[in-house]
Amino acid sequence: MTTGSDNYELLRKYIENHCGIHIGGDKDYLIESRLASLVARMGCKGFDDLYFKTRNDPTGVLRDQIVDAMTTNETLWFRDSHVWQTIENVLLPKLVDKILAGRKLRARIWCAGCSTGQEAYSIAMCADRVAAKYAAKGLRAQHFDIVATDISESALRIAGAGRYDRLTMSRGMRDGYKTRYFSPDGAVWVVRDEIRRLVRFERFNLLENFGPLGLFDMVLLRNVAIYFSDRYKQDLFNRIAKTLYPGGAVLLGASESLVGYKMDLERHEDGPVVYYAMPDTPGAESIEQTQ
Repeated sequence: MTTGSDNYELLRKYIENHCGIHIGGDKDYLIESRLASLVARMGCKGFDDLYFKTRNDPTGVLRDQIVDAMTTNETLWFRDSHVWQTIENVLLPKLVDKILAGRKLRARIWCAGCSTGQEAYSIAMCADRVAAKYAAKGLRAQHFDIVATDISESALRIAGAGRYDRLTMSRGMRDGYKTRYFSPDGAVWVVRDEIRRLVRFERFNLLENFGPLGLFDMVLLRNVAIYFSDRYKQDLFNRIAKTLYPGGAVLLGASESLVGYKMDLERHEDGPVVYYAMPDTPGAESIEQTQ
């Protein structure tokens, strides 16, 4: 199969339609490098053959394997340190104030595109630290409900296991956090139960209906939308906005922005960090308390 063939274009479109990832003509190498092993594993003669097999895939097994192979799972702990300072010092305390004032029963956070779990567990560690600061007022880490989703089954298996090797632990881990929140087990470090219990991992495709996920006070959609086509981005951002409680915030990746997209979200700055939030309308307390 050559990069200019009709079937190659159909395969490119197939990938975009099933996971939103847009692969421009200058990035054909991504398809070739990431699907080469699947082509061999499936006993295909080439990419043409692989595309034809997708047309006879009633169980969706091949579709899931293609999506899994194409999904980028690059991540690390506390990626972009300034963002985590904003989360821990600005956004989480705002939610704490609502909980302690009786405006909320709990704070719900969605880590979309959680990959192998480092970002979701980073949120949980921040939540635990914030809870400790307000423990005397009755706040507990369990007041934070973290939902972490990804389309990749293999990434979610790693995330759910919460077991990481030394190289992974060295990438972005803050001083003191490893010994506080992880236990050594031979050559790996294991996330401690009190942190694991704060996070619920689920397989979810961002092209699907968000309704079953419920509403959130914070959504981390970091370094995800950058891979989507413009038409998918607008739809994605619109649907993300609809998942937010009044006052709820969205954080994007450092190279991502809502500039140029029509949204009802307000732009906020905290030093070098930009985030977007739904207006916190009067009377929102009664709405949130029922969720």
